Amino acid sequence: MPKTNVWRKKTVRYVHAKSGKRTTRNDPKAVQRTELSKRFYGNLRRSNNTRKQIPLTQDKTTSLTLLQRLQREADKDRALGITIADRRRDEPIDDYLDAYAAVLRGRGRSTLHVTKTFKRASDVLHDAGTTSPATIIANKILKTVHRYHIVGKYDGGRRRVTKRSLETCNHYLRSVKAFSRWLWKTDILVTDPLKNVSLYTADVDRKKIRRALTAQELSILYETTLSAKCYGGKRWRLNGTQRALLYIIAACTGLRASELASLKRSAFTIDDVASVTIKAKHAKGKRSHALPLPKFIIAPLRCRLDTLKQTDYVWPGTWPRNIRRASSSNETRSELDSLSPMMMARPLTSTHCVLHS
Repeated sequence: MPKTNVWRKKTVRYVHAKSGKRTTRNDPKAVQRTELSKRFYGNLRRSNNTRKQIPLTQDKTTSLTLLQRLQREADKDRALGITIADRRRDEPIDDYLDAYAAVLRGRGRSTLHVTKTFKRASDVLHDAGTTSPATIIANKILKTVHRYHIVGKYDGGRRRVTKRSLETCNHYLRSVKAFSRWLWKTDILVTDPLKNVSLYTADVDRKKIRRALTAQELSILYETTLSAKCYGGKRWRLNGTQRALLYIIAACTGLRASELASLKRSAFTIDDVASVTIKAKHAKGKRSHALPLPKFIIAPLRCRLDTLKQTDYVWPGTWPRNIRRASSSNETRSELDSLSPMMMARPLTSTHCVLHS
């Protein structure tokens, strides 16, 4: 075994001679001070014959003992032909799931997206008996997701075991496939074990068939909402005029609820050609877009924008986070129920359908 040694790192700092505060070395009243790190450090010769400086403990004796133990383990791995990559593939899968969630947050993904992706991938991997990246097997993943569709999945608590649709099963597969591909791209896995796993054909098992509103139905919805009362309580309040304008903007632009809620007065341009600009940080694709608006909406939109400052939100409040609760409220349902009976007899219609009209 090579000779081991531990030491404290030295850090040179410059402080003011009188105040003792940090300063630069160019300061004429600067005094140089050398500080030692609290922890000891040592050089570890790893199994691939490379050296790495590692932090140890604050005590020299225990630091030296720890470094010798780590060196014996590295020498044993080198003798058996076990590489660093092999050790990384045997680490707990939960550590890599946490790291993957941190990567998604660093990419600017929404909290809802990160939470759902993490939970879906975690549920599939744990139900398939996966303990480390090396134990990810495509066959077990497919059997687990197929069991969600045939037998059902228990979510804990008071909820029953419910069978998942094929579209929901595809969501589980996308999450775990994205996680597996990330493991491969970061050199944790040599190959992607789920690269040949295909998604289900969800069209054969559609539970909800949505459709877009016709021009006549959208007109009835707009006229009915204009005379509707204000609702929302203390969380957020939108009167009928504001809500009707929101429906029309959503139908004309296709923007999502969170994108509409992020729009300020400065995002709208009303000149010869009216348009709205969604910023990249609020858009789903993380790219800014300038969307044109039809002429018939300029007049009511101008009336709303004239009452706002450039930094004011056009539709303020927390309504995007309560969009499902809002769409099922008595006021919004009465607006949708005002449409023709033939519309209500056709496939599923909800506030979500306005975005695709």
